[in-house]
Order: sequence, then C-alpha cells, then structure tokens
Amino acid sequence: MNLDIVILAAGKGTRMGSSLPKVLAGLAGRPMLEHVLDSVSQLKKTKLHVVVGHEAQQVRKTFSGNKKINWIKQTKQLGTGHAVKQAAKHIRSNSNVVILYGDVPLISESTISKLAKLASKGPSLLTFNKENPAGYGRIVRGSRNKIEAIIEEKMPHHLRRKLLKLILELWPLKLKISFVC
Repeated sequence: MNLDIVILAAGKGTRMGSSLPKVLAGLAGRPMLEHVLDSVSQLKKTKLHVVVGHEAQQVRKTFSGNKKINWIKQTKQLGTGHAVKQAAKHIRSNSNVVILYGDVPLISESTISKLAKLASKGPSLLTFNKENPAGYGRIVRGSRNKIEAIIEEKMPHHLRRKLLKLILELWPLKLKISFVC
C-alpha cells in the first residue's frame, strides 16, 4: 500500500501570541513539527508533503536537512480545506492519504499506521470530544454519524457552505483519505 502523508503547517498560531510559526514552537526541546515528522518517518512506502504558508522560509530552513519532504506553498492562508486542496495535485493516484496537522506532536506512528489502514476503506477522521471546545473547529455530522463538514470555530455562516462545497469537491478525486482533527 502506497501512502501519501500531508502535513498542514501553514498556520500563523495567532492564539499563541508569538511571532514564531506554530509548528516551530518547542516541545521537549524540539519543534512540534519535528515530533510529527519523526512519527511519519517510520512508515514505509510513504511520500511526504508539508504544506507551508506563514513564515514558510523559516519552517523550510528549520527542516532543510530532510530531503524526503515535498514542500507545498499555500500562498494565501484560506483555511484547512484550502491547504488540503493545494496538496491534492501532488498526491499519487494509487495512494492512501493521511492528512495531519503539524501541531499534533504526540501522535504516534502506530496511530498514523491505523489511519492509513482505515483510509483504504474510505474517508475517515480521528476526532476527540472536549468538554470546552473553545478554540477548536467543529465536525458536522449528519445521518448515521456521517461527516458532512469541518467548520472552523469562528467561521461565518455564509462561508460554511463554501467549505462544504470544497470538501465535496475533494472527495470525488477518489483519494482514500484519513484526517486527524
């Protein structure tokens, strides 16, 4: 099974109150993105794509030694769906796809591997429940718990329809996708 990993690392990290790109914030003496890259590096038959935007050069420079990364530039930060759309044209047609955020440093190789296996059966999301979900996006579920949309916390209602349209445009690519939220 071929696997394409897309790591979304274009965000500003505004809530952190730092000029440093969020994925470069430290955890245990290393940037968060480095932890994610370490987990991904253990997987076989993998093509790695990292979508960068805010301070892209700084992020790329930090990981310039990793020649396995296919860097994808998101010129305008228009949200998660847009970042995924930028990566879609780089994904191999015969691959399962796992999409990760660059700021989930504690995700393990085992979890990513399980997501890749789920992707072979169709789109799936790894989500979590939080008592106070402030600051997080939302998963909109329809009948039979089917995922209908991913909505940013502060997204205006008129943009929600555009996001749903974007999501529906991505699925017909017939990519087998798993997404960590």
